[in-house]
Amino acid sequence: MSSEPKDAGTAKGDARSDRLTVMRKNNEEVLRKKMKNDAMDACKERFVEFGKCAEREGIMVAFKCRPENEAMGACMAEHYTEELFQKYAASRGFSIAAKPTLFESLRKTLGV
Repeated sequence: MSSEPKDAGTAKGDARSDRLTVMRKNNEEVLRKKMKNDAMDACKERFVEFGKCAEREGIMVAFKCRPENEAMGACMAEHYTEELFQKYAASRGFSIAAKPTLFESLRKTLGV
């Protein structure tokens, strides 16, 4: 006589499925970090320029280093987008559902 309920196999299967889902999320996180690091490497010159400006300007960095900051942001935006991430993941054999954009999320939330 077993004290386990009839659905114990289902519960074990659900737990396994949950672990696999976490693994997939972990894979996505690792891929995103790798792609971000690749983008930062591609934009390294912009980061260095901003760093030099920040050292030179000190507390006025927010005002006097805007062009360097904008160049750095534009470079990252060019090398690190959701569309590029989907291609990056696909090239490594992963299929990850695209995340909705901020605009799409707001539109869904507002029901527009």
